[in-house]
Amino acid sequence: MQNKQKPLTIGELSKRTNTPFYKIQYLDRLGLLEKESPSKGKGHYNIYAESSIKVVLQHVNRQK
Repeated sequence: MQNKQKPLTIGELSKRTNTPFYKIQYLDRLGLLEKESPSKGKGHYNIYAESSIKVVLQHVNRQK
């Protein structure tokens, strides 16, 4: 049986890291977040790599 996780969208990344979405957008604009699948246009979400969780947490912890 396969382990089906939710795709790591900005919303899911926000939930898992307890970080506001706008901070994740900022890190994405800086090019710090690795994507498994970039957006294909309006209505399609970026799918982030699991490594993005670590990047977000490091950024958030640095600001405390």
